[in-house]
Amino acid sequence: MTPTTLRLSCDADLVGAVPHLFGFVPEESLSLLTVPMPPGPPGVGPAARLELTEAGGPGGQPYVAGVISRFARDRFGIYAAVVHTDLPLRDACESPVVLTAVRRVRELDDPRVGAWVVARDGWQRLPGHAPFEDRSGPRPLDELGHARAVTELVLTGSAPVAGRADLGIAREPDSATGSLLLDALADRMQRRLPGVVLTVRAYDELVTRRLRPDQGLSGRDRELLARLLLGLERPGVRDAVLTRVLVGTGMPVELLTEPELVGQLWTGGPIEAADRRRPLEVLARFAPSGVVAPTSALLALLAWRRGEGARAAVLAELALEDRPEYSLARLVLEVQASGAIPPAARQDALEDDADDWFGPSPFLDEPGGHPDLDDLSDIEEDGPDGSWWLGGPPTDDRCLQMYTEELIDEIERGDGRSGTT
Repeated sequence: MTPTTLRLSCDADLVGAVPHLFGFVPEESLSLLTVPMPPGPPGVGPAARLELTEAGGPGGQPYVAGVISRFARDRFGIYAAVVHTDLPLRDACESPVVLTAVRRVRELDDPRVGAWVVARDGWQRLPGHAPFEDRSGPRPLDELGHARAVTELVLTGSAPVAGRADLGIAREPDSATGSLLLDALADRMQRRLPGVVLTVRAYDELVTRRLRPDQGLSGRDRELLARLLLGLERPGVRDAVLTRVLVGTGMPVELLTEPELVGQLWTGGPIEAADRRRPLEVLARFAPSGVVAPTSALLALLAWRRGEGARAAVLAELALEDRPEYSLARLVLEVQASGAIPPAARQDALEDDADDWFGPSPFLDEPGGHPDLDDLSDIEEDGPDGSWWLGGPPTDDRCLQMYTEELIDEIERGDGRSGTT
């Protein structure tokens, strides 16, 4: 991973870069950009997006103060406040909500915080500190797209989507592919839910098949997707698949469910390769309602680990729309809101490649799979204990709380916070 170094030398550089920081164009938002306090290294710190009407509305002082205090605990100060609104520029610059939100930031952090408004018909700097001594007054929106820093971001592949909702996965359960997957799911449901071995085998094979749903899914693709979808219903099996996504196909299956390992992967370890997410993304796109929560929640967790906070929130919300009480999705939102540092921001997570940890996968050595595990998969299908060969699956998601006890302890002590929201 090679970081992109930008030099922000004018108002347009700073304001135009905001959508690239979040991955989408904010709407009715107050965006706060930060820098490390001395003696921290120079550079840009984490950013937060606040709802404008709440930040500038009655009773919004605690809301803004909570975000700023979280930054301050991590030794970050507010450098810029950028308002995005659909109001005309003249109305936006005189809006009590906009002015109150900016005033609160300056009162709670530093009166020298620079502030800008991006409206439907232009943008400009609000009165107060001018960090770049740039010209004031209304300016056309196309300046933001042509700013030098924004051009450099675009050349590196940065492409913000139009709105926050677009960060999720477009659901197509009623499409022809979705209907065929539903048929495969109905056929698979006639049998017992798959356990760890069969589910992980299905996942491994799906990764190697490099699914391209827009070009059609074969009967074998749909059979494997149905097996994976049903296996994810069990929290223990779901956690084994999560481990597989993160560490690749080299780890022996019997290690995938070790609680200590799964717990470590929440707060450290490698960032997954994109092709390992593809089977989950296909399921989130085409799976019928009622069974998509585990997949969406896993994708939310993976997005948070990569530092894609906005995408993580959208995917967790999609999971909760499917099942309002699904605890993994709730836990992702709670951990994200706590300001916990995602693994992508940790030094040991940047360049790790876990495929080298354990050597080649036993499941990919030969078409028939690993002979030592064939009997175990038979136990999965026919065993009297409900098909979980490592001692039976958890009955709920309490195991996830156990996995994150150390993280929550850090948060309560005030350690390890990133200030992201």
